Amino acid sequence: MRASDHLRLAVLVLLLGTVLASIPSFGQEGAPSTEGAAQAGGVAQNVAGCSTYAAGDPSLELVSKLCDFALSYRQRLPDFIVEQKVTSEGTYSKSVITAQITFENGLEHYSRVAIDGRAAPVSRITSHLPNEIRFSSTGEFGPALLDLFRVPGAIEFKFAKNSTLRNQPVAVYDFRLPEKKNVSWTFRIADGRTFRPEFTGELWLNRQTGLPLREEMEPVNLPASCDITSAKTVIDYAMTAVGHAGSFLLPSKSETTVCDQGIWGIGACTTNTLVFHGYRKFGADTRILPSASRPQ
Repeated sequence: MRASDHLRLAVLVLLLGTVLASIPSFGQEGAPSTEGAAQAGGVAQNVAGCSTYAAGDPSLELVSKLCDFALSYRQRLPDFIVEQKVTSEGTYSKSVITAQITFENGLEHYSRVAIDGRAAPVSRITSHLPNEIRFSSTGEFGPALLDLFRVPGAIEFKFAKNSTLRNQPVAVYDFRLPEKKNVSWTFRIADGRTFRPEFTGELWLNRQTGLPLREEMEPVNLPASCDITSAKTVIDYAMTAVGHAGSFLLPSKSETTVCDQGIWGIGACTTNTLVFHGYRKFGADTRILPSASRPQ
């Protein structure tokens, strides 16, 4: 028995049905994934509390700006199509999963899934993972940011330092979600058990605009009974052209690493690297052409 087979982790972390998900919110093939978006809709307009972050601590002014942005993020995006490539690499295996994502009216539709070049139903990377795929993730199009502010005041932010990322000046903030305040970020493992542990992370925000360039998050102080020793996700964002619709802040890359105890104390780690490319506007472009002149 290989160490990588010891825990077939169909999963990792579920942030409101989004990031690091064990049973992620991929929809049925051709149908929208609604869980994260439905919850997002309930708070999209609730931005009144965003100013309180900076009011309590002037160093958190950029966090207040991010809060305003995050709560309406999905509503700001146009309908688009994007290609997703996931490279899942562990100690003993490597697989490539591709899919097409259609983002329409704030909802994500997944289709054209292939594993190592072979067509597969969406369920093969959600509830029925093949042996070579240990976990999958979703939530990069909004919920990962939204979940930071869905419960006002639950997450504690602290300015850490000024830095530079991809030649842009950034302010780095640490954040922490205490276990006792965690009512939604759930760590779910393959046997169905769930935990709501403490979470920590970092935000890398553009110093002029407050827009996010990077978000890092990880559960800490996990119970020994869950067998997973560590898990971390890093999402990179960049201004991206979407056809003739213009440029928007969109995820360009997401990387999640999960490590477990393995068998006989020999641990094993798996990393899923998601790359998004080929953003284009969704919807038919229609032109009305003048009719040909009728003969006299």
